[in-house]
Amino acid sequence: MAEAIGTGIEDFRSLYVWRRYGSPSLRERPNYDCVFFDSDARGCAIYDARPSQCGEFPFWPDILQSRESWDRFALSCPGMNHGAFHDDMEIHSRLYRQAKHIL
Repeated sequence: MAEAIGTGIEDFRSLYVWRRYGSPSLRERPNYDCVFFDSDARGCAIYDARPSQCGEFPFWPDILQSRESWDRFALSCPGMNHGAFHDDMEIHSRLYRQAKHIL
């Protein structure tokens, strides 16, 4: 990601990374958007270099915890509910790969 925006790793970390829930995470804006979310283009400014966690969105455990949670996130994400259908087996496989990557 640092290379994608043309900065060194340490500068990238100090500008764009913080510790959240005990793990490094990309910083968020006050409205909870990722610092690399381009609101005009409605997408990621570093899409080709985005972290694996972003590639797994919206299949995050907190989003999948209930239908209400899913619907709440879908209100702010234009891509949710408009793509290929993913069955339970595929979603669990994605979550397993994500958890394995984090550990």
